[in-house]
Amino acid sequence: MSLVAEPKATNYKPLPEGLVPVVISEVKDLGMVEIPAQYRQEGGPTERPQMQIEFRAADGSTAIKTYTISTHELARIVQDLKMAGITIPARFDFSTLKGTQLQVLSSHATSRAGKVYAKISAFSKPAVGQNVSLDAF
Repeated sequence: MSLVAEPKATNYKPLPEGLVPVVISEVKDLGMVEIPAQYRQEGGPTERPQMQIEFRAADGSTAIKTYTISTHELARIVQDLKMAGITIPARFDFSTLKGTQLQVLSSHATSRAGKVYAKISAFSKPAVGQNVSLDAF
C-alpha cells in the first residue's frame, strides 16, 4: 500500500496590508494543545486549551489567529479585544464573538514554503457604519 502526499489546493487570500475592516467569521475550539517543552514552566501544565479565530474582510480575504482560551487580564485575546473597545468578563463564551465587527492592522509575511500570509498586529473599533456581512461566507 502506498501513502502519497500531495499539496492541497486552496483559494486562501490574505487580508490586504493596512487598516482593514473585518468581521469575526469563525471561532473554533482546538481543544487541549500540548505546550512545547521550551515554553513550559517547571511543574506546570503540559497542555492548554486553545481556540482559533478567523477574521474576514468584505472581499473574502482572511487572517487567522490562535489564542489560549482565557479571560485573564493578561491573556492575548483579552488584550487584543481591549484595543477594539471590547471588555471580556471573568466568565465568557468566546463563540459569541462570531459576527463582531472590528478593524485590524494587517501586514504580510512569507512562510518558509514561500506562501504569503497576513499577520494582525493591532485591533481597533469598527469604522462608523461598518458592516462586513457574514452572509457571503
